[in-house]
Amino acid sequence: MDLATAMKIASILTPIAIAAGFGFAYRQLQSLRNSRMAQIILSLAERWESSEIQLSRCKVSQCGEKLKAEIDKASKKSSSELCVLAGVGNFFDFLGAIVKEGYLSCQVAYGLYWRAEQHYYTLYQPILEAPEYKDFLEYFQTLHRLFEEERTRRHKEKPRPLR
Repeated sequence: MDLATAMKIASILTPIAIAAGFGFAYRQLQSLRNSRMAQIILSLAERWESSEIQLSRCKVSQCGEKLKAEIDKASKKSSSELCVLAGVGNFFDFLGAIVKEGYLSCQVAYGLYWRAEQHYYTLYQPILEAPEYKDFLEYFQTLHRLFEEERTRRHKEKPRPLR
């Protein structure tokens, strides 16, 4: 094979090799992203089922509409009860942060936590709307807005057939 033929073959194969390299890198990046998302999901599930959050879920649900009054009372006393009452809100605040920043897709988070978020948002809503707490749980409020958008989007789409 002469040099001119080898140069022609190289000029044809080089872009193909580069494209294949980009394709491989893209697949690796997708795999890494999926792995990271799986780790986040497992970490969230572990936190949601932890004894601290379970206690918080029970206390917050027991307080019901009186949650704001109980948080105000615990805040004035600087009691450890405040940590318990804030636990669920802090969980959804953290979830909102990782969804907003793109570490976990809203679709996945919605699929896992929308019912719980809806329930607890209703309980925390008087706190979230109170002027004295306006800077608290901002990502929880963002998460609620994102979940409302996701719910609207899902109800507009036609159901996909199961495979």
